Amino acid sequence: MQDLILLSKDIPIAEIKNGLAEPIVPGRLPLYFQYKKDAKVWLESRAVDGHRTNSRLLKKVLRLEHKDDLTAVLAVNAATITDNYWVKPLGCNTLCYADIRFKMNLFDKLALIGSVDSFDQPPSRTPELTNIGSFEKCWSLENGRWWMYKAGKQEELFSELLAFELGKLMGFPIAEYEPAGDFIKSRDFTDNASIDFEPAAGIIGDEFDYIKIYEALKDINADIASQYVLGRLHYEYIAN
Repeated sequence: MQDLILLSKDIPIAEIKNGLAEPIVPGRLPLYFQYKKDAKVWLESRAVDGHRTNSRLLKKVLRLEHKDDLTAVLAVNAATITDNYWVKPLGCNTLCYADIRFKMNLFDKLALIGSVDSFDQPPSRTPELTNIGSFEKCWSLENGRWWMYKAGKQEELFSELLAFELGKLMGFPIAEYEPAGDFIKSRDFTDNASIDFEPAAGIIGDEFDYIKIYEALKDINADIASQYVLGRLHYEYIAN
């Protein structure tokens, strides 16, 4: 793995050497790096799920020499729609944040439904290489705002809509979903990375013990910990 610089917008916040992150501005690091230094794991966690059929088609169309997660992520400088973190080779002074941000997506239909029309598109930067999750999905830019479209079985999409509606009724801060023909869609709740989305895994890793998760969240913010408890009750209610 090559040596890299990790940035938040145009601010260098860590050097990545031999796969490990060495902080420059600790307070601006992703939460994952507050506890661990393995940058390769963090980078790979930002990659499109390689088990998704359409992700394999996407990598083929983009002519990626290798199909592994790290190659996919670095092909777009590890940039995502929902945060301001990205990487570039250590010592590179020619790239800035404006150069690597996503301004369009020519491969949304390929990522969502495997559209063969996308095979005629020349390779270009796409947020689909860092669009994580197990469902076929895509980012679509509509009137200057990013929307995520998600495919799935009707019962799967219904369950997500139901969870959203129940969460809204209970007053939870929750990502909004709405029907979109054969799909569901959700507007980018970061408003084009005006804030950084931080996955809970960056705080709790693979922990499954509810008490330990609660305690980890409480160390950051008591309100967040309380929302987690309410969310767990909400989940148990739906599951049962």
